Amino acid sequence: MENSTGKFVIHVRKSVAIVIQLLLGLFFLILGVLGGILSPDPDFLLFGIMLSLIGVILAYRSIFVCCWKCTVEGDNIRYQSLFRRKIVRFSDIKKVTPKYAVGGSPRHGIGGSFVGVDLYSEAGKLFHIHGTKVGFRAFVARLEEQNIPGAEKLPKGIRWH
Repeated sequence: MENSTGKFVIHVRKSVAIVIQLLLGLFFLILGVLGGILSPDPDFLLFGIMLSLIGVILAYRSIFVCCWKCTVEGDNIRYQSLFRRKIVRFSDIKKVTPKYAVGGSPRHGIGGSFVGVDLYSEAGKLFHIHGTKVGFRAFVARLEEQNIPGAEKLPKGIRWH
């Protein structure tokens, strides 16, 4: 278990699936643009626009996932995503709530399987940390160590990373 002064990083596992998703997105984008430009058929233009949109969504999602990181050092939590940067302290966190996927298997939790935690301050939701992130287990241990309300309600016995 991490002590309260240790530093650790919660991040997305850099996987081959993210690279494949990025390449697939770029392929659909190029195919859609070239097909829309080179085809004289107006119906294929609409198809090219749809392919391009799918390509942009896949590429954006893979870039967004790669750029997500949360660094915990002492009492500070530095959260960074593609468009947001935020620094909060554990003392700013007023509660933690578990988040469940809708419609998952009932044996994994109420209403679905456990997916992560939402962190709240007095002003509202700070951010969400997904349970599949590397370092999530150390983060939950730090939440319990800091006696953040709601950390004791997180499911036990899940294989966190």
